[in-house]
Amino acid sequence: MGFAEFLKTLFGGGGGADKKDSCIACDATDLAELAPGAYRCVPCGYEGGDGYAAYVEDNERARLRELDAAELKARAIKQLTDARFTLLAAISGEMRDDGPVDSSDDSPWDLVIEAGDAVFGLDLDDFSLGRGSDAHAEERARIANERRQGIAEAAQTVIALRPVLDVLSEKGLDMTEHRRRLDIIADSDPPPLDTLKNFITNAGKRIDA
Repeated sequence: MGFAEFLKTLFGGGGGADKKDSCIACDATDLAELAPGAYRCVPCGYEGGDGYAAYVEDNERARLRELDAAELKARAIKQLTDARFTLLAAISGEMRDDGPVDSSDDSPWDLVIEAGDAVFGLDLDDFSLGRGSDAHAEERARIANERRQGIAEAAQTVIALRPVLDVLSEKGLDMTEHRRRLDIIADSDPPPLDTLKNFITNAGKRIDA
């Protein structure tokens, strides 16, 4: 599919011989191709398209190749740490931080899910909300929504690591399996909690070794 045909598919063009492709943001028709499936609107500067994410990642990889392995690792550790704390907050009470105590086998990256009978680790009766009441149902819904949002935020934080992992592999630290698991997270909606948790744990251990 050519770029013009792609835009017709994306924006519903092709309704007639005189129908022109237009920017999704401002409806202008002066569009410049950035890469296959990606464009920039000349009048307003909006950039998008089905191929835009890949275009951005390609550019990011090019910039990251200017960094050495230590700088790449530091960047990855920061993002993994941010994702880890976000996930811990989202699954508060259902997941515990198993940081090292005295055992050499323990790692600060270990996270253990603890599923209990209470909703996401909280006993809502402690809030004096009668089971079956509207307030009880609303609180369950609120917690579930915050949980979903937290998991999604943690997933987006690690998905942004794809170019970093690619360049780390280029520089000699094989992250192929971690990259594959990251693609599973990126392709899933909602992101699978176990896969996300295991990715953060295992990628953190691998990079922080």
